[in-house]
Amino acid sequence: MQRNQWAIARRYFPFVRPHLPLTAAIVGIGILQLGASLVTPWMTKIIIDHILVRRDGTWTLGQAMALLGGSFALGIVLQFIRGLFTASLWVRTVRDLRSRLYRHLQTLSARLL
Repeated sequence: MQRNQWAIARRYFPFVRPHLPLTAAIVGIGILQLGASLVTPWMTKIIIDHILVRRDGTWTLGQAMALLGGSFALGIVLQFIRGLFTASLWVRTVRDLRSRLYRHLQTLSARLL
């Protein structure tokens, strides 16, 4: 990050700090989402190596497709939940910013307005 980006992050962090559990949930769901997306290349390997070439009987095409479809569905659900949590975090943060601005405006002299 550049120097001015760090300055912005330092000014923004006090507004996010009260919502750290929600932020941690967003990061955790993102990691789960990453894990769900990594099932696709792994299942492609299983389909090519164990089903199409060797036919060793440990995997069937139906099992592989069910796991692949389940990982896609899980990824979609996680993406939806993460979007909800992210929107909630932004709404709460903007509310806190507006509240702080309003409190600051209340301390100003009416003569300046």
